[in-house]
Amino acid sequence: MINMEDFPDEILRRILRFLPFKTAFRTTLLSKRWRPLPRSLAVLNINDQGINNANDWFRFRQFMDTMRNILHNEEINSYYKGFPVFGNLTDLKLYWLFKGIHDWDMVVKILQNCPKLQTLLIVKGIDLTTKEDWEYPFHVPECVSSHLTSCSIAGYQACEADFRFATYILQNAIFLQVMTIRHTFNPKPMESFQFLEDLHSCQRISPECKLNVSSSKFQVKCSNSNK
Repeated sequence: MINMEDFPDEILRRILRFLPFKTAFRTTLLSKRWRPLPRSLAVLNINDQGINNANDWFRFRQFMDTMRNILHNEEINSYYKGFPVFGNLTDLKLYWLFKGIHDWDMVVKILQNCPKLQTLLIVKGIDLTTKEDWEYPFHVPECVSSHLTSCSIAGYQACEADFRFATYILQNAIFLQVMTIRHTFNPKPMESFQFLEDLHSCQRISPECKLNVSSSKFQVKCSNSNK
C-alpha cells in the first residue's frame, strides 16, 4: 500500500496545484506534514463555485481584494478582464450593488460585445464610488450607433463621469427613443446639481429621443421629445 505521507513535498505540491483553492487548504487538516504545503503553491486555483447569494459573493470579492493586496506582484495581480461576445443579445441589465468602484470603461467594453443590443438598464448602488477620470471613448459600439432604442440609468450620481456617459449615449445613439435618468440623493463631494440640470441642454442625435430625468432630492423637470 502506498502512503501519501511518504511522497516528497514536491510531489504533494504538484497534486495540490490541480485542486481548487478551498480543497487545497483543507488538506492542512490532514496532518502537520501538510500544513505548510498550500502556502508554498506558486499557482492558486480560485473560482466562485459554490457562491449562491449576494452575501457570499460580497465576501468573495473582499477575499480576492485582500489576496491581491497581500500578494503584491505584477504577475499575480494580472487577471483576465475579457468579456464574452453576445452576438444576439437585445436586452441587457447591469447591476452594481456592492461597495466598490464603478468604471464606465467597463460598461463600454461590455457594449462592444453586444452588437445587437436594443435595451440597456444600468443600476448603480448608492454606496458605489464612481471612477471620476472617465474620458469619452474614441469609438462608438455598434449597438449604440445602430440598434439602441432605450437606455436607463438608476442610481445616477450627479458627477462628471456619469454626466459624460449619459451624454455619450445621447450624442451617439441614432435610434434612441427613451433615455431615463434616476438620481438618488446620497451626498458625495463630487456631486453637483449642475450635472443633472445640464442633461436637458445636451445635444441629442436622435430626433425621436425623449429624455426623462428624476431626482429624489432636487426638483428636476422632464424634457420632451427632441424635435
